[in-house]
Amino acid sequence: MSPEQVAGESIHIGPASDLYSLGVIFFEMLTRRRPFQGTLASVLAQILRDTPPPPSNFRADLDARIEGICVRLLARRPDDRYPHGLAAATAIDEYLRARQSQEFLPTPLREHARTIAPPASGLDGYS
Repeated sequence: MSPEQVAGESIHIGPASDLYSLGVIFFEMLTRRRPFQGTLASVLAQILRDTPPPPSNFRADLDARIEGICVRLLARRPDDRYPHGLAAATAIDEYLRARQSQEFLPTPLREHARTIAPPASGLDGYS
């Protein structure tokens, strides 16, 4: 449950609450644990009182970019989360595309890769 749900603030419950729930699932996928632990009463109190710990507390090899997405999904204030699901999906997609392109290149090329402009006309530079 999101903090606004636990607090019973029905006026604030909406898509942002769903993004928080997605963040909990995302956190669990990344770390194999939930952000808060304990009895139901303890977990509800932690949701109201505490900021979730960063996933890297439980997984040192975690990429900071994916952690940032998770942390934003779990922001305590609804206004600090993504504005809608599409924005969250876009952030995840951009991360995956960047990661895929990095993994495609061997490590030495990744460090020295640069964009090369195409020839100005059809045959410039080609014989």
